[in-house]
Amino acid sequence: MQHSFNKEFCEILEYHLSKTLRNSSNQKLKFLWCDGIKLPFDENQIHVNIIDSKQIVTNAYIGLNGQDNYEMIINFGACALDKYIHGSTLVDCLPNEESTDWLHIDLNQKTIRLQLN
Repeated sequence: MQHSFNKEFCEILEYHLSKTLRNSSNQKLKFLWCDGIKLPFDENQIHVNIIDSKQIVTNAYIGLNGQDNYEMIINFGACALDKYIHGSTLVDCLPNEESTDWLHIDLNQKTIRLQLN
């Protein structure tokens, strides 16, 4: 089975997230950027987590210099879950980068939660 939560998607998400942060009206977020999203090591565990809990927990490097380690929780909505199950690209399920409604960043706890469509 081809997994659509892969290195290519993580790279696209990295740039999409950076653009979204740059578009934020929140001055604390506006100058942050993402310099990478870590792909979990075990592909089978990725599959089990997405199917069972409709989310994946990984890490992202975010900050003024893009190097602070954040725990990243990516929630899969209906579109993302369907695309994942069928091995299709998740790119179509990325929310609009003009809005930050799909993400929540806790700068103190260094966590970020994303909601894919």
